[in-house]
Order: sequence, then structure tokens, then C-alpha cells
Amino acid sequence: MIIALKRVNRIVEPILIFILIGAFWYASPTRDHWLWLLVLIPVSWGTRWLLYRRVWTRTPWDVFLVLFVILSIINMYAAPYRRAPDIPYSFFVLMARPLLGIAIFSYFVEQAREQKTMVALLIGTLVLGGVVAVLGLGASQWTSKSLVLRFMTDALPRVADLLGPFDAKGGFNVNEIAGALAWLCPLVAGIIGYRWKGYNRFWRGLTAMVFALLFLALFLGQSRFALAGAMFTLAVLAGLLIPSRRGRWAAWGVLVAVAVLEILIVRDVFAPPGQQVLAERDEASMSIRFDIWGSALHIIRDYPLTGVGLNMFRDGRVRALYPVPTFPTPVLPHAHNEWLQVGTDMGIPGLIVYIGLQLVTVYALVKGYRQGDSSAKAIFAAVGAGLFAHAFFGLGDAIPLWDRFGFVLWWLVALGGAQYVLTMRKIQL
Repeated sequence: MIIALKRVNRIVEPILIFILIGAFWYASPTRDHWLWLLVLIPVSWGTRWLLYRRVWTRTPWDVFLVLFVILSIINMYAAPYRRAPDIPYSFFVLMARPLLGIAIFSYFVEQAREQKTMVALLIGTLVLGGVVAVLGLGASQWTSKSLVLRFMTDALPRVADLLGPFDAKGGFNVNEIAGALAWLCPLVAGIIGYRWKGYNRFWRGLTAMVFALLFLALFLGQSRFALAGAMFTLAVLAGLLIPSRRGRWAAWGVLVAVAVLEILIVRDVFAPPGQQVLAERDEASMSIRFDIWGSALHIIRDYPLTGVGLNMFRDGRVRALYPVPTFPTPVLPHAHNEWLQVGTDMGIPGLIVYIGLQLVTVYALVKGYRQGDSSAKAIFAAVGAGLFAHAFFGLGDAIPLWDRFGFVLWWLVALGGAQYVLTMRKIQL
């Protein structure tokens, strides 16, 4: 009976994660109608305890995850601004996506511990990478940065108009999708080095194909920060994971060629007469960023303990007090720097916890890489590469923890946590 229930639970838990990702993808107020699904998380944990006599495998991340939730609760009552203060469940309106991320982390760790393999999680990651690659290629709102590549972007099939039911009609801001690509492109590249048990050539070939689509989408979008971070980490991955010297040099050669091409694009070598000069556009964009960062720092200086409130940087009341007149559109969605964004949302205590989560992730990845076998090394390196590439993106742009693509961050950390638990248990055994 217990064995049968365990088999059912193996099917139910990933379905639950998929449902939560889909439900919380939507913006409020649509997302608010699905908040009751959060009840399924403790139900799932209770079921896990009944079947396995455990809810959560201890990991180095635990303390910071708990502190993050506690600070978020305090922030709801101590910060000067919050959305829908009169709604009893307003905490869950804001925290639905981070709570989903913690549920993903818990599920990945327990799935790897129970199954003693990363295969199912890696297949799920390839599916996620494929979906984001399709969205990046077929639903990006191409900007003037990509005009010289228009002969390619115009040839791509458009799926943006089909995404209305998914709260994405018209497509995605090219920098928003670039943030997700910065996580996934190096991650999938590193997974190519994983040694699959059975059909190894097929899975590696499929992984390479997904990586190629992700990289193409990233290159066509021309997000400078995302592309630079990905290129650097791909070069490091080539040195770490490609065993043959000839293969490493071939990979580095391709990356150098792409880097040279990117420099030529940025310097307007291929730009037709009359087109806006990209170098001037980039200079103006950086100037605006300095103004945005100044606004964020002003907020942190005024509210060092709490920030202005969870996901409140974009709120009209906050924007009125801390304006950025040089920003070209009325809505300023985030601080264009992920550390400043956390500081404006949760103050310096929240920023310390956020940096603590990053540091403990680096510690676990390095420790796991040193002690793991070749497949484990590939996963640790892949996760580290994805996180670093996105961190570089995060210097000049942001996907806030409350954003619809924010779950991808938790997905990567969860993969690292799952491989860490698997590696450490193998060593102990």
C-alpha cells in the first residue's frame, strides 16, 4: 500500500509544481484567484512526511530561506507601503511566487534524494529551456538594438499573438526575456557535459539543440549585460567541461568570433545610413540607469530597515516621491539592478539575506564540484554558470523576486541543491 502511494505521489508532486507555475505566471488580479492553491504546498509536505517520515532534507540554504520568509512577513507590517493593505491575504498576493520558488527547491531536493538520480529534473529543465527558447525567438518585442539582425528576426515565426490566454499577448520585453535566457543558456550548455545512463548521445544532442536555440534567442535580443555574462560563463564552462584540448579551443574560437561580431554590431559597422547609432543609444541608456540607481539608493537611505515594501518600487506613490524624469515611459518596473531592487523592497536586512543566499549557493556549488563525479561536476558548473551570467545581467537590469520569470532563479538554485544533497549522500555512503 505504501509503495503504491509513493508511486502516486511521484506523479502528483511534479504536477502540483507545474500547476503552481502556470497559476502564478499571471499578474494580479488574475493570480489572486488562484492563491488557494498555496494550500496544496503544506498538504504535499504532510503527505511526504506520512510516506517518508520527513518533510525537508537539511541543506546549507535552510537558514536563509527561513529568514527570507520571516523578513517578508515583518516587512508586510513594518514597511511604509504595501499593496491592498485591507485584504487579509495580501501577504500571499505578494509572496505567492517566492513561496512557489521555495516549494520548487523542496521538491527538487526530495526528488533527487528519493530517486538517487538527477535525470527527471534535467529532462524537466530541458523542457523549460525549450519553452523559453521558443518564447525568446517567437515572442520577443524586438527593439532598435536588433535592427541589423532584422533579416533573421523577420524570418522567425511569431507566437506572441497566441499568448493572450497566458497573460502575454503582444510578447515579452526583450530585456525581460533576456534575463531568463541568461539563467538558462549557460545552464543548458553545462548540462551537455552530463553523462546520461542510456541514450547518452541522444540526450546530449537534444541538450545541444536546446542550447543553440537559447543562445540564438539571446544573441538576437542584444541585451548587452545578458550576452556579456553568458559569453564569459560559456568560455569558463568550455575550459571546465570539454575534455579535449582541440574541443576547448574550437569552442573558445567560436565565442571569440561571436564576441567580435557583437563588437562590430555595437560599433554600428553594419548599420544602414540614417539608423540610430547604437553607441549613442547605449550611452543614453547607461545615463538613465545611473538616474534609476540614484533613485533606488535614495529609497534605501530613507528606509534602511524595511525599504518601501515588497515589490513597491514601481508603485505610483513611490515613483512620485522618488522620480526618474529621464526614464522614457511612465511605468518604471524595477531598479535595473537586482541588489538595489532587493534593497528598495526589503531594506538592508533583506539585502543581507539575499546576499547570504547567493554566498551559500556559491559555497555549496564549489564544495559539490570538488567532491562530485564528472556528471555532478557538470551540474554544479552549469548551475554556477547560469547564476553568474544572470548576476552580470543583474548589474544593469533586473528580474525581481516577485516577477513572473522569478521562478527560474529558484529552479537553478533547486537544481544545485538537489545535486548537492545527492553528492553528499553518496560520499557519506
